[in-house]
Amino acid sequence: MIGSLQDAHKPAPRSTRSTSFTATADAAAQAASEAVAGSAAAARSNFFEQPVPRRFVHRASVAEVLLTGFAEDGRPDTFLLAAQWPRGHSFYRTARGVHDPLLFAETVRQAGLLISHVGYKAPLAHAALMRNLSYDVTAAGLVCAGTPTNLILSASCTDVRFRKDVLLGFQITTVLRRGLELEPVGIGRGELQCISPAAYRRLRGGAGAVSPPADPAPLPEPVSPALVGKDARADVVLSRTDADDTWLLRCDTAHPVLFDHPVDHVPGMALIEAMRQAAHCMLYPQRTAMVRLKATFERYVELSEPTSVRAIIEGTEADGSVRVRVELTQADRQVAVGWCSCRSIV
Repeated sequence: MIGSLQDAHKPAPRSTRSTSFTATADAAAQAASEAVAGSAAAARSNFFEQPVPRRFVHRASVAEVLLTGFAEDGRPDTFLLAAQWPRGHSFYRTARGVHDPLLFAETVRQAGLLISHVGYKAPLAHAALMRNLSYDVTAAGLVCAGTPTNLILSASCTDVRFRKDVLLGFQITTVLRRGLELEPVGIGRGELQCISPAAYRRLRGGAGAVSPPADPAPLPEPVSPALVGKDARADVVLSRTDADDTWLLRCDTAHPVLFDHPVDHVPGMALIEAMRQAAHCMLYPQRTAMVRLKATFERYVELSEPTSVRAIIEGTEADGSVRVRVELTQADRQVAVGWCSCRSIV
C-alpha cells in the first residue's frame, strides 16, 4: 500500500456524490468497528514496512510520522490505516512499560490529514484546522512490550463536505486495534476543516505570516518537570503564575516535536500537551496517564500573546479516573478547553 501512496495525490475527478453526508457518531463508530475482516488482512500485509510520505501528515521530520499504511475498505467514506508506536520517543516517552497516551492523539490527527489528502484529494497547499479531538484508550492498549506496537485503524468519516469538488472538511471516527491479534485499543474522534490559501490569508490577516522573530523573547522559567511528568525542562510547556491552578503557556518554537515546522500559531498538539501538563500539576504527586481526552479548539492561539492555562478538578469517574477541566484563554477570550481524564499508573 505504501508504494501506491507515493503518487496517490492526484486531482479528484468530478464528484457525483452529495456534497454533504451526515450520520451520528455512534453509526460512524459502528461502521469503523465492522471493518475487522479488512483490518485482519491489513495486519498481515506490508502495512508496517515504512512510514507514509510525511507531506500527507504535515510533518517535516520523517521520525515524527506514525502512520505506515492506507487503503480504502470498499465502502463509502471508510478507510483502513496502519500505525506504529515506537518503544521510545524523544518527547512522547514510554514510562514504566506504558506508552504515552498522546501518541493516540497524534495518530488520530495524522489519520485525519492522510484521509483528507489521499482519500478525498484535498490539495496539499490547503491548510488543515482540527476543530476538536477526543480519544478513549484502554490500559491494555497502552502496554509497551519488547517490540514496537503495531496498530490498525478502522476509520469512518461523516459530514463530508465539498465545494466544487474541493474538500471543505469532515468528522472522523477511528477504532484502533493492536497488531496481529487485533486487540481493541480504543476509539478516537475529530473534526477537520480544510481551508484554501486565499481563505486562510483572509482568515488570519497579518497574523498569518510565518517568519522567525529577529530577536525572540526569552522563554519564561518552566515549572519543575516532575510536576508535569517530564524529565527535561525543554519539554515543559507551563510557567508559574501567582495562582496554584493557573499557569502561562510556554511556547518554545524551536522544540523539535511540538513545533516540527514553522507555523503562524500555537499548534493543536501543543495545546493538548498544555492541557495534559496542567492536569498532571493538579494531581501531583500522583503519577497518572491521561487515558481520555475531549478537546475543543475555538480560536487560533497566537504566538505573540500570553495564554493563560487554568485547571479545575471536576470529580472521579466510574473507572477511578479523575476528570480535570482545563481552560486556555488569550486576551480575555477562551481559545480552547479540554476535559482530561487521568488514571493512576504503577
